[in-house]
Amino acid sequence: MRKCRLVLVCALLLISPIILNYLLSRNALWNYTVVGEGKDWLPYYGSIMSSIAAFYILYQTLMQNRNLALLSHKHEELKLLKRDIARIISSIDLTQIIENSLYVDGFNCTQELLRLNALAQYYTKESNAVFLVYGNSNDEYALDFCNAFCTIIDSIVKEDIDEMTRTLVELRSNTITKDEYKQRLLVVAKRITEERQQYYKEFVYPSAQRYLMNEEKKYSNLIEK
Repeated sequence: MRKCRLVLVCALLLISPIILNYLLSRNALWNYTVVGEGKDWLPYYGSIMSSIAAFYILYQTLMQNRNLALLSHKHEELKLLKRDIARIISSIDLTQIIENSLYVDGFNCTQELLRLNALAQYYTKESNAVFLVYGNSNDEYALDFCNAFCTIIDSIVKEDIDEMTRTLVELRSNTITKDEYKQRLLVVAKRITEERQQYYKEFVYPSAQRYLMNEEKKYSNLIEK
């Protein structure tokens, strides 16, 4: 579009002398007599055309500087977005829940319960932060990433961590034995290593990739304009 405007302006500037010569060579224009001779009006119109050309060049320069500033700003936004998405993706450590409960300190389980509670709070804060930033976006790719991330976090906190917490409480209260505890731990470990890991590979990571690729495409389209 910008190239078309530039070609149109250049064409008008090139043919304007021919049009002026034709108009000023006539004795009257639409029943109005031209005051003065053509040689009197040509310098005036020449200065007008020069002013228009200078104004157009200045306008194009300002627009180009504005676009360069916009591109620089978008480039920085893209870099920050990539860094933020990488941090969010790496914040999911599915082995932490299992490793936290592998070694039980006697039948007290205090440290294990505290660590599980800290993990639940950490993941909940991460999920809330992601939803706050991306959950109200009009971009479908951002929403897909937000939904995928919040879904796996919700599953981890409400199912895996909650189940391990209940199991540790039952172990501490002697409701279950250590063998029963280990059996339940194996069930949770299998669910994490299979179901959660599969969901992460099929939905969370790919949705992040699609989101970043779409943002890179938007940036490339700005460059081409």
